[in-house]
Amino acid sequence: MRIIARRGKASLFYLNAFFYSTSLNRIASARFLLDTGATTTCISELDAIKNTIDYSKLIPAPPVRGVGSVVSSFYLPQCTMLFLANDGYHLAELPFVIVFRNDDLLNPEKTTTQSLIGVDILTSFKIAFVDNYMVLEK
Repeated sequence: MRIIARRGKASLFYLNAFFYSTSLNRIASARFLLDTGATTTCISELDAIKNTIDYSKLIPAPPVRGVGSVVSSFYLPQCTMLFLANDGYHLAELPFVIVFRNDDLLNPEKTTTQSLIGVDILTSFKIAFVDNYMVLEK
């Protein structure tokens, strides 16, 4: 089974994925940056807004320090991630993903814009780089 991520902005690799949690009660989607420096898979604030995620249905988590700022974070529990693969699809069951929110309305530049696939998912794959693709293989 192979999942193919394409090279995008700044020569980084991106992947579209669907995700589901009973806290959402529906399937949502986002474009994710594959980030070997991220411990946990995360949903950006912009993707949370796009998918109308209700923060009041999430579990508060400790604030997260990113590049140059600190933002609030929330657990989206029992999250299933779905990735399209060469032979159909791949499901990843996670105890939670993190959803970001900027509470500092005076500093909108702290709004997170990129959702991340972290090592909580990436470590279950062999990773190879082929031309302009990152190949995740099981």
